[in-house]
Amino acid sequence: RRVHGNFVHGNWGGCYLKGGDASTYAGYTTVMYVQRNDAFTSGPDICPADTTPAPTLPPGAGGVWTILKQANVAPAHAILIPGTQKVLLVERPTLPHPVKTDEMALVYDMTLADVSVNNGLSVNTPIFNVYDSAFCSGHMSTPDGDIVLLGGNPPINKCIAGSGAGCDMAADGLSLIRVFNRTNPTQVSYVRTLARPRFYPSVITLPDGSALTLGGSTVPDGMVGFDVNSNYEVWKFKPPSVPGFQPAPKLYNIPRDWALKTRGLWYPFVTLLPSGDALIFGDQDGFIFDPSDSGAVRATTSPLPEYARFDTASRTYPYEAPGRLLPIKLPDDMSPTDSLPTDTIEFVLWGGNTVHSAATNAALDTAIRGSVTMQKNSTGQWVYTFGPWQVEQMPGPRFQHCVVNLPNGKWIHVNGARRGFQGESGMATYPELAAWEYNPDAPIDQRYKVLARSKIIRMYHNTACLLPSGVVGVWGSDRNMLSKISLSADVDPTTVEASPWGEAEFRAESFTHPDWYLPKPVISNWPANGTLYVGYGQLFDVTYTYTGTGATTVQQVTLHAPCSTTHGTDMNQRTLILPIKQNTNTFATNNQGIVTVMSPPNGRYAPPGYYLLFVTMDDKAYSSGVWVQIL
Repeated sequence: RRVHGNFVHGNWGGCYLKGGDASTYAGYTTVMYVQRNDAFTSGPDICPADTTPAPTLPPGAGGVWTILKQANVAPAHAILIPGTQKVLLVERPTLPHPVKTDEMALVYDMTLADVSVNNGLSVNTPIFNVYDSAFCSGHMSTPDGDIVLLGGNPPINKCIAGSGAGCDMAADGLSLIRVFNRTNPTQVSYVRTLARPRFYPSVITLPDGSALTLGGSTVPDGMVGFDVNSNYEVWKFKPPSVPGFQPAPKLYNIPRDWALKTRGLWYPFVTLLPSGDALIFGDQDGFIFDPSDSGAVRATTSPLPEYARFDTASRTYPYEAPGRLLPIKLPDDMSPTDSLPTDTIEFVLWGGNTVHSAATNAALDTAIRGSVTMQKNSTGQWVYTFGPWQVEQMPGPRFQHCVVNLPNGKWIHVNGARRGFQGESGMATYPELAAWEYNPDAPIDQRYKVLARSKIIRMYHNTACLLPSGVVGVWGSDRNMLSKISLSADVDPTTVEASPWGEAEFRAESFTHPDWYLPKPVISNWPANGTLYVGYGQLFDVTYTYTGTGATTVQQVTLHAPCSTTHGTDMNQRTLILPIKQNTNTFATNNQGIVTVMSPPNGRYAPPGYYLLFVTMDDKAYSSGVWVQIL
């Protein structure tokens, strides 16, 4: 039989960890669960040991971790502010701050983050009027680039003894809608209340720019079947230039039996399909529903393979498996008004754990990759067909981590843990310090690479974002008491640096992938204000210089929605590969190139708003990003 992580393939036997004993698999503690006839059985007390050595890397081959200037909050939320190089950070405010203040949110300026530069300017701009518990909210960006935070947490003490003056209670945030104006980055506006209180909701942007807020519970950590919101609400932000009051959200129900199949609806994976319908996936089931038709269910996902479907497998909070939509490629011959009659999208959920896991339980070490084909029938209705699942072997167990899509199609995994579940210190342990690379285009057994390790533990409430520079920004984690954390056998404890503040982690980092160091194209024709404004189905030119020798042409031009991350989810996550209409260069004479691309044809492919545009060469070198606003 083949044994890895939490699954047994081939001959269905199994072993179950008893009495705190453990076997190891490449340095990981392994717990085996097997389902047979809907009942769990246990095999030998101890699983056969696998002595596979931990992966090693040649110097410099695994990318570079860099310490940045300290953030003055330990953020559970990181949202890239559209049109800027700044990130909105929002924390769970229960720990003393390094600067003895009690703000819960701030703007972190990446242009001032380099620790080697001291120009007297602060990398942190506090937002002092966040009076409520805005953490545990969902969030999205409006077409104008403002950030909306929906739902959150009940009242909570903003700080503890020793954090300085001004400590008080944060107001109830469960039902609030708050708007952060990107042009006035020192305050938020409280504009409306949700139809339902929502703790841990997921939010996506609909084709007209409205916010769809789904799931979450009416109370923190509510009971499945009782406190879960088996509904969603749609709210469209009214820009300040439009007179009148903000409209009320419209509430729609999801069939309760389908809602319960996702077991919890705490930060579930939700994404907009090019048809305009939405896909949701929870622990091991998913469905497609129509946001404009009272939540009518259009299709259900194919059953997972048995070894990935056992009853306790969980991929939503508190066993979060990051779910991401793979890039949507628009064909080069697409017309400006096309709505493709047939289209296929793919999505992946990485890791997770088992329901009722203890801190000693190994996380899932597999990813599930699904696909759905959309096709219009003779009456113009969309018909959905789910393909067979691929179950991929990851380098090891991992959950509650962040996954970031690079412009050249590779994905970077950072942060998270190998065992346990999300929550207070001691609930997750064995931190995963290594970055992983995931290449979705490689053969199934060659998709992962283990890259360089950070020295900083980031488990619960960690965040990571793709930045305009093309590197990955990394912040947060606030439940990391080193005395309550075990390190895996393959981690040298002298290489791990405990937080100077105890549990909370205020240090910021970046991770730079090796491909970033390749000679890169430099976009040279962008407007002086940094943003190009385009309509749907519009042709536009991207002019660039390239002085390298490894590439011969542009491979792709991509649009990336700005990150909107918390608890492993990325609510704005969307990448589109644009149609290339013309692609010429004169590298041999003046190092110049020009590529003509077409913007997406409608809001079903790309809801209105801001996107980062990157150019990638055929050697995987990629440019820094520039901003595009699609209206």
